[in-house]
Amino acid sequence: MLRSSLRARHGALVSAMVVAAALLFASATTASAASAPTLRQLPGTASGVGVLASNDAWVVGSRPDPADQDEDIGMALHWDGHRFTEFPTPSFGGLTGGLVDVSLSDPTHGFAVGNKGIKGFRDQQIVVERWDGNAWTLSNAPDRSFNDVLTGVAAVSADDAWAVGAWDPGGTARDRPLVEHWNGSAWSIVSLPDVGFSELDAVDAVSADDVWAVGSSDGGTLTMHWDGSRWTRIPSPNLGQSEQALADVSAVAADDVWAVGTVQSGQPFPGKTLVIHWDGSAWSPVRSPSPTSGDIVTGVVAFGAADSWMVGTYFPNAITNKALTVRFTAAGAQQVTVPGKNSFDDVDGVAPDDVWTVGGGIFHNDGTGWRRVVAP
Repeated sequence: MLRSSLRARHGALVSAMVVAAALLFASATTASAASAPTLRQLPGTASGVGVLASNDAWVVGSRPDPADQDEDIGMALHWDGHRFTEFPTPSFGGLTGGLVDVSLSDPTHGFAVGNKGIKGFRDQQIVVERWDGNAWTLSNAPDRSFNDVLTGVAAVSADDAWAVGAWDPGGTARDRPLVEHWNGSAWSIVSLPDVGFSELDAVDAVSADDVWAVGSSDGGTLTMHWDGSRWTRIPSPNLGQSEQALADVSAVAADDVWAVGTVQSGQPFPGKTLVIHWDGSAWSPVRSPSPTSGDIVTGVVAFGAADSWMVGTYFPNAITNKALTVRFTAAGAQQVTVPGKNSFDDVDGVAPDDVWTVGGGIFHNDGTGWRRVVAP
């Protein structure tokens, strides 16, 4: 869920402090989907998580290509209620990339999205992979330009899914929003109103005619809504004059949608937490803990107006990163401690006491606290 230009700059900071350390770990051998032992260490880097049930969850990211260790491909791990098992993903044909988000409408229909490109080059092309209940395969989706990214996906049903991201109109930057739709047989690019220099980071759906996408536009927040016939920009609040962006959205009902992001606070620290809520008629800011001036918010999952989780990363100082997890209940917002140095990118779950998050490994919360299930 968890990816705008602001988030990308935050990601560069996290990468410098976190991902480099993760590279010190040895990559695990690819597991056989049929007879794999319990996965204890990630074979790559986890970026997104999608949960259907307590015994049906997927984690996606990137991992070295078994056929070419110099290139990365998508990583797909499945939780069956007892263990994670790695499933093979398609090669990128000499290109390098990975998956960043995953969503399933049922156990046999789902999509993961990401990007690929020539190693060392800035230009990217989109990747969409489809799950049919047995295997992950490439699903052809059109590129809008020579430099496109997909950052979020929402599978509504077998013949209805949405993917969002950004595209480059002229060789300067990926600063135009990209939306693509799956109709059960093919992906197509969907036209949007002019929303300025913009990117979309995440998408979620209440139903086929109630879909939300969020990101950034001209340095401020961006929220867009699909009503079954067209996409419309909906006014959304900004906190102060600083650059800010929304990174994730969780849609529970027509009058209950949560979006989270970051308000930039200047170097060397990324910013402060940003949370807004849709009540059916307007977006309004929600007070949220911001432990330092170095906070990055990247994921949210909501189970109702009185219960949701927000995740990300915060920096107590310039060289230390810690996982940021906040639970919102009727009593207010409370930061929940996660031991050690971690960085969380995405969160999903089926209930407030059955939540998964990924980033510095794979973590689960059963209502008693966060526990690392798979190490980075």
